[in-house]
Formats: sequence, C-alpha cells, structure tokens
Amino acid sequence: MTGYDEVFLNLNSTDWGADSGFDQNRVFAGFGWHFGPSRHIRAAIGYLNQFVHKTSADDEINHILSINLLLNF
Repeated sequence: MTGYDEVFLNLNSTDWGADSGFDQNRVFAGFGWHFGPSRHIRAAIGYLNQFVHKTSADDEINHILSINLLLNF
C-alpha cells in the first residue's frame, strides 16, 4: 500500500490570475511494487483525487487512475 497527500499554496497573487492562499489538494491511494536486483525501480497504480480551487469559476474535482514508474539512482 502506498499513499500521499499534497497541498499546494500560492505565496503571492499574480497578474495572470493566481490568488495567494490555497490552490489545490491531491490525495493518492494505491499499491506499489519494487523491481530489479537493487530495488531501484518501483511501479505504483492507484486512485488520485485532485481538488482545484478556482477563483473565477466553480471549484474542480478530478478523479484519476494514476499509473507511475519511479526510478531511484
């Protein structure tokens, strides 16, 4: 089992529309496997929920099937 929660914050407001404060949250839950003789390769598959705060429109919720390949050296 693997999982994570990422919170994104904007430190500044910008001319192109980003407001300072909360921007988005990503929560992942899934399964991971290690490969290779030294276990430097890892694959993970699972569900990613992304909540995006929009200032000029309705907030957005994305439901994503996430497939990842991670290489550590």
